[in-house]
Amino acid sequence: QVKCIYIDPPYNTGNENWVYNDAVNSQEMQDWLGQVVGKEAEDLSRHDKWLCMMYPRLVLLREFLRDDGMLFVSIDENEVAYLRVARSQNLIHVV
Repeated sequence: QVKCIYIDPPYNTGNENWVYNDAVNSQEMQDWLGQVVGKEAEDLSRHDKWLCMMYPRLVLLREFLRDDGMLFVSIDENEVAYLRVARSQNLIHVV
């Protein structure tokens, strides 16, 4: 187990002109959401889709951490409120 993890996920700004599609709207994401969430994924907002993408990753990362470990997530105001949802599940502490 590790003591520190730092991640820099897509900020989900809606900007599709970056090196990668920052809108979390790629066909790969749509296919994955269809498999994991089902038909309901068609009605999700881009923020809901982002959280669907992040949540299983945060669960997995938490398993790698020691009890006294820290997980740092670089994020901006677009998704910080949604990231706090993960905090409510005791996965992370948002400051």
